[in-house]
Amino acid sequence: MIGGERRGASAPQLYYKQAQLQFRNLLHTRIAGSRRNTLSERLGVAAVLCLMVLVVIGFVMNFAAMFERPPEHVALSGGGDGQAQGSRVHVVAANDWSLLSHIDRPDQLRGDGDHAAPHESQHLQPSDAAGILHAQKESRAGGAFNTGGAPLTASELRAREQAEKERGEAFLAGRDALKRRDGSDDVQRARTRPLPRPTAAALTDAFLEEGRARADRWRSQDPPASNKRNAIRDAFKHAWDGYEKGAFGHDELRPVSGITNDSWGGFGITLIDALDTLLLMGFGEEFQRALEHVRSIDWEKDYDASFFESTIRYLGGLLGAYHLSNEPVLLDQAIDLGDRLVAAFDAPSGLPFSIVNLETGIGKNPSWTSGNNILSEIGSVQLEFAALSFFSGKPKYFRTADAVMREIALYERPEGVPDGLWPVYLNGRERSFATNQISFGGLGDSFYEYLLKMSKMTGERRSSPTAFYWQQYNEAVVAMRRHLVTTVDDYTFVSEYLNSPTNAMDHLTCFVPGMLFLGADSHDEDTMDLAAELLRTCVQLYRDQPTGLGPERVLFMNRGEPSAKKSKLPYIVQSGKYLLRPEVAESIFYAWRKTKDPAYREMGWDIFQAIEKHCRTEYAYSGLEDVTREGAPQNDSMQSFFFAETLKYLYLLFSPDDELDLTTTVFNTEAHPLPVLG
Repeated sequence: MIGGERRGASAPQLYYKQAQLQFRNLLHTRIAGSRRNTLSERLGVAAVLCLMVLVVIGFVMNFAAMFERPPEHVALSGGGDGQAQGSRVHVVAANDWSLLSHIDRPDQLRGDGDHAAPHESQHLQPSDAAGILHAQKESRAGGAFNTGGAPLTASELRAREQAEKERGEAFLAGRDALKRRDGSDDVQRARTRPLPRPTAAALTDAFLEEGRARADRWRSQDPPASNKRNAIRDAFKHAWDGYEKGAFGHDELRPVSGITNDSWGGFGITLIDALDTLLLMGFGEEFQRALEHVRSIDWEKDYDASFFESTIRYLGGLLGAYHLSNEPVLLDQAIDLGDRLVAAFDAPSGLPFSIVNLETGIGKNPSWTSGNNILSEIGSVQLEFAALSFFSGKPKYFRTADAVMREIALYERPEGVPDGLWPVYLNGRERSFATNQISFGGLGDSFYEYLLKMSKMTGERRSSPTAFYWQQYNEAVVAMRRHLVTTVDDYTFVSEYLNSPTNAMDHLTCFVPGMLFLGADSHDEDTMDLAAELLRTCVQLYRDQPTGLGPERVLFMNRGEPSAKKSKLPYIVQSGKYLLRPEVAESIFYAWRKTKDPAYREMGWDIFQAIEKHCRTEYAYSGLEDVTREGAPQNDSMQSFFFAETLKYLYLLFSPDDELDLTTTVFNTEAHPLPVLG
C-alpha cells in the first residue's frame, strides 16, 4: 500500500532472498590468484581439464537439445545478460578478475548480449526461484566461460591465471610498500600521529555535553522527536506543493520568483529526486501523481547529460523509489536510462566520459578539465549500477562500473601524493593521474564515500585479502588522518592538499564525519573520536554565522597571520553562499544512529530552524547569497538535493532506527536508499 506503510508493497520473500543469493554468487565467485607447483595443484589442473571435456560434451548435447525442446527459462547469462541458451544458464561473477584479465577496455565487457531480447522478458520473477538455484549450480559446476558464454580454452585459462597472479603480486607489493612507509606491521591497524591540538577531543566532549544539557533542560518544553519530525515533514510538503503547483514535470522551481528552470534536460529532476522521500514520509497521493509523470518520460532526447549527476539523481532516484515501492515503471525507466548512460564507458581512454548524449550515445569531457576525467565522477556510480544489475538481472552495468575502479587502482601515484590518497584528475589515455591535487570536498568527495559503501553493499569481509573496496577505503582513511587532518585554533578539519595541506575546506567535506561514523566499528574509539571532532567543526561553522547556516568554503589561518588579525575567528569565509546543502545534516544523522547521543538531535534541530527562518519563501525554500550577513538575500535557487537529502536526513534524525535500517540499506551520494546485497 503506497503511503500506508513505510516500504509500500514488498517483493515476495522467496524471490528477494534467492535474488540476493544470486547476486552474492555474482560478486564473490573468484579464481585463485596464483598456483603453487605441488602435487595437489597438478591433480587440480587435471581435474579442471577433465571437467572441461565434460562441459564441452554437455554444451554439444544442449546445443542439439535446442532443436528438440523450447527453453525452460531465462536468467542471468554470463555473456548475454539474460539470453536463453537452451535450458542451460551460466552465471559469471561480475567482478571476477579472471574473467576480466584479457580485456583492455570496459566497453568490451558487455559482449554481444547487449542486443538480446527486450528487458521485460529478462526480469527475475518469483517463479524463477528454481531457475536461480539451477543457475548457481551450473555456475559452480561449469567452471569458466568467456564473455560470449563459451568455455575458455586452455590458453585462455593460462592467460587469465597469469594475469590474476600478476595483479595479486602488484596489489601485495603496493600494500607492503604502504606498510613499510607507515612503519606498521598491519595497515589495517596503522596508527596515525596525534592530532596537532590535544585539546580537540576535550573540546568535543564539552561541545557534546552542552548539547546534552540543552536537551535535558528543555525536554519538557521542546516538542518531542515525533513532533519535530512532523515539522520537517510539513516543510517538505510546503516545498513540494510549491513545486507541484508551479513547476510540476520541470526540473526545478525558482523558489522566490516562482518560475521554472529546465537546466537538467527537462525530465523533472526535482520530481525524480524526491520520489523516495515522498514514500518515506507517507505522501502516497503525491507519489502516485509523480509516478504518472515518470510514465511519460522519454529519455530518447538530443541532450548532453552529465554522466555523474544523471546517475546519482535520475538513475539513483528511480532505483531508490523502486526499492521502496516495487512499481514496475520505475525499473523500466531505470533500465532505459541505464542503457543510455552506460554508453559513457565507450571511451578511448577506458574511463567514462563526463558528458553523454542520451540520444546518440556520443560522449565527451568538458574543455575545462583539459580532457581529463574527474575522480568523484568515475568513482561515484558503482552503487547505482550494482543495484541496476541486481534489480534487472543484467550484470553488464555492475561489471562495467566495477572494472573501472579496479583499473584506476593500478595507476601509479605522482610524486608528492601520499599512498592511499587519490588525485582529483585522471588521464585515462596515459593511465596516470593528471595532478597531485587531493580533495575530500569538490571533485573528490563521493569517491571515498563509495569505497566504503560499495564494501557494505557487496558484503565484503574486512579481513579478507580480496576485500578490494574496504582495503582502498581503509588505506585512504589512514592517509587522510596522517596528511590532511589539521587543527587550527581548536577547529579540526580535513584540509585540501596540494603538495601539502592548504587549510582550505568546502562545505562538501562535511560528509566525512558521517562516513567515518558509518565505517567505524563500535569499539573503534579513535575513529569515532575523530569523526566527532570533525563534526564539531562543521557545526561550529554554522553557529559562527549570524544566520546559523554554514558557508560554502572557508580558509583557516593561524592567529599570527596578518589576515587573521582582522577577524575574531581563525578563518576567512571565501564563499558565504548557502545552497541548501545536506552534508552537515547527513553527518549528524549518522552520528545519531551510531551513538544515540541526544546532542546530535539538538544540532540537527538548530539547522532546521535556521532554514525555516532564513530560507522559507512563499513557494518553497531558497538558498542564501551570504550567510555571514543577517538578513542575507535569497538566491532564488532550490536544487533537487534539498528534497532528496537535506530534508530526508533531518527527517530520519528524528525517526526510529527501523526507518531505513542501515544494516539492510545503503544510501547513494544523493541519499537514495538501495539494498545491501552481500
